[in-house]
Amino acid sequence: MREADLEVKVRNWCKKNGWKRKKMSSPGSKGTLDDYFLKDGRHVWIELKVRKNTPSKLQWLEIRDIRLHGGESYWCNSLEQVAAILNNEGDDVLEELLPPQEEWML
Repeated sequence: MREADLEVKVRNWCKKNGWKRKKMSSPGSKGTLDDYFLKDGRHVWIELKVRKNTPSKLQWLEIRDIRLHGGESYWCNSLEQVAAILNNEGDDVLEELLPPQEEWML
């Protein structure tokens, strides 16, 4: 699956489940996470990757910075992972379902 295919699945899921999703880009600011989600006052940043790809060093630093400022930030490689986060499935489910979120700088 290409990253663009995953983005379409996530976009469609968000529309069906009442989430505002913004595809992010920040010219001149490398490391910006792919997507911003908003619903009922909850703000979530997610970096989408496919296959064995993982966030870049700058993206890991951005994930860390968002968390240090009290925000939610993750990286995912499937729609099921995104849905679990946005559905607030709980730490035990997320720990089992998500790829490793802790990198050397977190």
